[in-house]
Order: sequence, then C-alpha cells, then structure tokens
Amino acid sequence: MSSSEASGHWYLKLLQQAEVPEHFHQGSIEALQQLGIQSFQALVAAFTSRLHNDVDFGLGDLMLPPFHRKKMAEILRHPPLPITHEEIMSCGEDSDETAKFKKGRAPDLFLHAQCPRTKQKYLFCVVAPSGRSCFFAAFAGTHASGDWTTNLTLIPVSGVGVGGKVHGGFWERCACMKFPFMHRMVEHFGCEAMIFTGHSLGGAVSHLSCLWAKRQDEFKQLKLPISSVAFAAPLAACEEVARDVERLDWTSHFVNIVNGDDPVPRLLNLAESLAELCRAGSDLSRSIDASPQEIGSILNCLTGKAGLSTVLLNFLPSAPVADALQRLAMLPAAKSIAKVIDIYKPFGIYVFLRAPSAGPYECTWSRGMEVLEELGPAKLLDKSFKGNLTNDNIRRHDVSAVENLLLLTCPADIKQAKKSKDLEVAVRIATTRERLCWIGAYYAFVGGMSLARSMSMRWRGVRLHWDNAFLPLNIVFFCMPPFLFTYQLDLALHPMRLGGLGGLQLGGKANRIAEEANRIRLGRKHHWFGCEYLPWVDDQTLWIHKPICLPLTLEAAYHRERAASLRAQRAKGLEAEADWAYFMPRCET
Repeated sequence: MSSSEASGHWYLKLLQQAEVPEHFHQGSIEALQQLGIQSFQALVAAFTSRLHNDVDFGLGDLMLPPFHRKKMAEILRHPPLPITHEEIMSCGEDSDETAKFKKGRAPDLFLHAQCPRTKQKYLFCVVAPSGRSCFFAAFAGTHASGDWTTNLTLIPVSGVGVGGKVHGGFWERCACMKFPFMHRMVEHFGCEAMIFTGHSLGGAVSHLSCLWAKRQDEFKQLKLPISSVAFAAPLAACEEVARDVERLDWTSHFVNIVNGDDPVPRLLNLAESLAELCRAGSDLSRSIDASPQEIGSILNCLTGKAGLSTVLLNFLPSAPVADALQRLAMLPAAKSIAKVIDIYKPFGIYVFLRAPSAGPYECTWSRGMEVLEELGPAKLLDKSFKGNLTNDNIRRHDVSAVENLLLLTCPADIKQAKKSKDLEVAVRIATTRERLCWIGAYYAFVGGMSLARSMSMRWRGVRLHWDNAFLPLNIVFFCMPPFLFTYQLDLALHPMRLGGLGGLQLGGKANRIAEEANRIRLGRKHHWFGCEYLPWVDDQTLWIHKPICLPLTLEAAYHRERAASLRAQRAKGLEAEADWAYFMPRCET
C-alpha cells in the first residue's frame, strides 16, 4: 500500500464517522494529501492550532460541506482512543481508591487489566503531575499463590531486546505486556515522559519493561525520557545486562526504593539462585571444604515444602528456614557459597530506607554493583542479619510498609526544603538591606557636597536660585564610578580597618550579609547589621517564620519527626524550635 493510500485509509474512516456523503470523499482525501497531513495526530494538531506548516488551516480546506464540518470538528475536539475491543474488555472495575484518585487527579487515561496468560495485573494511566503529560505503567506485586511458585526456581533466559540474560519468570510477564498499545497512548496524548513502576514482583517486571522499551526503535523515535521506579523488588538481571545499563549511562533511569529491614528481596535473591547452587553439586563442596551431604541437607530444607516458597507465599517466618540459613551461614566458606550462587546483579540507583528507633530516619543512596553487598545472598547469610527473619520484618515487605516509611521521611525532607528556601529569602533580604545602605551613603555624600557648595557660594555673596543651588548633573554622575568601584572592592577584600578614615571597615561584604541573613532566619530584633545608626527591625514578623500548611496524611509522620528533633535538641542543650507546620483539611488539595 502506498503512502497516499495509507493516509486515505485512516481519513476515509474519519469521513465515515463524520457521515460525510461518499461523493465528497475523493476530493477531501486529495485536499488532505495536498496539504501534507499524513496522520490523525497531525490533523488534530492542525485543527487545534488553526495552523499547518505556518499557514492558516480550517476544515474548509479539506473540501468538506459546511453541515458536516461540525460533526468532523466534534470528532477532532474529542478524538476516540485508539483501543481495540479486546483491550477495552480487559479493563477492570474501579475500586474506592481508584474512584478517589480519578476524582482528585482527573487522568486523561486510566485502564487496569490482567494478563490472561501470566495473570499479571497492571495499570496504564496518563496524568499531568507538574503540567507535563506523563504515561505511567504500574505493575502489581504478589496477589496469588502462583505469583511466586512459578518464579522461584526459574533459571535465567535470554531476554530478547534487553541486552542479555534475565530472570525467566519475570521476563515471561514482561514479554506479555501490550507495548504497541503503550506506544499508541503516548502518541495519542502527546506524553512528555514514560514511567514504569511496581512493587516486589511488579518492580522487577517494571525494570525489565523499561529496559525493553528503551531499546526499541519505535520508542526511541518518541524522544522522551523513559524510566522505572521499583519498590522492594528482587534482582532480575544477570551481570551482562547490569554492565550494559552502566555502559549506556542509564543508571539514573532506574530507581529502586528498598526498606532496609525487609528480608524478602534478599530471600528472593537467594531462592532464585538456589538452582545454581544445586548445579554446583560436589564440585562446590570440594572447593569450599564442606560435605555434599551437609549442603544437600540445607538445600532440601530451603527448597522443600516448608522452605522459602512457603515463607514468601504466606509472608510468615519459618523456624526450619531460619535454622537452615543459620547452618549455611556457619559454614567456614559461607561467603564463598554466597558468591557462587550470586547470579543476579543490581542496576540503577538504590535508596535504602530504614525506620528510626530513637533518632531520625536513615536514607542512603547506592549505585550499581555496590548494592550487591546489601541485597545479595551474602547479606542474608551475615550473622548480623540472622535475627531479621521475623514476622514483623517479613510484613515490612508489604507495599503499605514502604508507603508508611516514605511518609515518615517526608516531613524531614519538607523541613529541610523549607529551611533552604527560608535561607534563600533571608539572603535576598540581607543583600537588599546592604544595597540600601550603600545607596543611602551615596546620596548622603552627594547631598553633603551640594550643601557645602551652596554654603560656600552664599558666603561669597552669590545669590542662590534653582539654576545654581544644587550640584551640576555631571558632578552627580562623576561620583558614581568611585562608589561602584568601592562597592565591588568591599566584596572582594577581607575585612580591614581604614585608620585614616576614622577606623571605617572595608571588605568582608559576604560575611556581613551572611550574619545578617542568619539574624533574619532566626527572627531576631536588631539594628541592621548590628549598627545602632541603622533601622531597628523585628524579623520575627516576616512570612518565613510562619508555619506552613501540610496535608492531614502527613500529620502522624510530622509529630514523630518533631518528637525526634526535640529529643536531639534537649540532649545537646539547644533551645526547642517552634512548630513549623500545621494541618487543616483544605491543605489536602
């Protein structure tokens, strides 16, 4: 089919939808081709902007009769989604949370579905969180018993289009995704970014889906950022893929948020590597000076009916599993075992969150292979980690636990952002005050010269009037360069006293501004720059010292952060800070 026939095909369907009589079809299609409009998106853009190739455009240019232009205009204003009947049937019903999200965010697209083959649940959404339209693809974590049992023992497979071997079970779910549909939605809504996301198993699928999309020509042609954010996800790629991500400088495009006390990702990484340990067999036992019977006993416990599968499916601790891990860790070459079975490697940026005990929360960032020390089997076998296989810690794998931990970190981040913004405003105010001092000094100098000149002329008997009472304008401008030079010199020099000018200080401008900004930020009552001849101010009345309004969802986390800060301040003998936030229902929006 030629390009003209292809363009006529989609436009013919559009003419039929607008109920344009058949004898107008050929002329309208020829007019469309003469204008060079080759796609439905280009036609919508031309109709919306009233321009095409910098020339005025209207539906009359398509040789449409006036009556049918209205119907065509309605279709172009509200274009139908390019979704097939099968894709529409895959959508589920809205839950209460979904309805609340739709009401609050008003997404352009919101479709949730389940793959009939792998049972993977996912959601497609188009929203504009910061004024930029963005396509989100979210993948659910563990929902059914088959989610983990079908993936725990799968060996790596070659992921077509991702650059190497990846986890077979996760790749099977990724390969079933509707990537052509995603591409059509991104084009249809003019999205400026694509973000994949998911929790646990869904996080691994999210990373592999993002990898696949970034390598496909049709997505490259979109020329938009494509990234993935995973929560508590297990490792899913072998070393070749991980190294490739670093080589292509994609590390910052993959973000992993992990609860530092969550043992499940480590258990998954160990379980997914057990097949490698089994294949090592007697060769491994000889290399690490351990008997095959001893290793076999441990493997039978970890892979048996009450092994890791049961722990991961029920999210409950298992005494036999904990005992087997301890026995494995007590082997003289435990780290060697962990290294042998470490077949999956991390890639991207990792953010480890740890719930606070007495002090503030911890948030650490890591990149690439260095994460393996934290998430790999060796960490699970480390003696300091044995006691973490408990009911409470396993529950921390739940997505609500990650959400609560992120909420816990929000007040401290908001507080720090507020301090930075307040300091920026304080520096601007201090700089303005300093400039006003220099401007005042300049006018005082010029005014003094004018007064001295007038008095001298009066003593000489010169009659004063408007023409000669003030300094000539050229003298006023002549005085400016020395003042501007001294103003810049004051910034460049270190503080010094000018003995010949009555001990006047020159230099140290940056220090004076910083000290004044600190007084402003602390809300002190003082003279400008501590000089008794300058104005007296009460900086406590400034807006930066007023508490900010936060949404009610952050109230509990705010009080926890506040209590931790007060304890730290009391321990160091510091003055307790005032409340810096308040909560009202209207803040939720």
